[in-house]
Amino acid sequence: MQQFFDRWQEATNYWIEKVIVSALMTMCVYHATLFMAFCLLVFLDLFTRWIAIAHTYLQKAHRDSTLFASVYAIKEAHREGLISSYVMRQAFYSKMVMYITLVIGACICDYMLHRSGGGFTISGMVIGYLSLTEFLSMIENLDEAGVSALHTLNENIKERMKF
Repeated sequence: MQQFFDRWQEATNYWIEKVIVSALMTMCVYHATLFMAFCLLVFLDLFTRWIAIAHTYLQKAHRDSTLFASVYAIKEAHREGLISSYVMRQAFYSKMVMYITLVIGACICDYMLHRSGGGFTISGMVIGYLSLTEFLSMIENLDEAGVSALHTLNENIKERMKF
């Protein structure tokens, strides 16, 4: 029983520091998760762009251009020079820098608004807009890749969002 109390004493030592570190880690995990979600959205957008490019390549070659055939033809389209790793990498990095800059700016605006007594959050609106824009881009890419089920969805979204 004494061992239990010794361990309890050990666990409760420096409890204030442990609470502060835990709160900071929780905050970092939230932001890291948000950043990873943005990265995943941008990557999926770029991947669907590759599918659309491979689809066009297959159509020009008068070959089967189904969705799966287009996915498998990505490597071939890359070898043909239609898909450039350098260009895609630059697009990914530039999007991520732009997104991070916008979100940081929005968070600064939120801080200023909250400090001045306002209740409106700009960061949620910015994050939502950027996420929806990436999602719409994925739908457009897959529509361009010949996924006919997404054509109507693409048109409806554009009509509602007034693009």
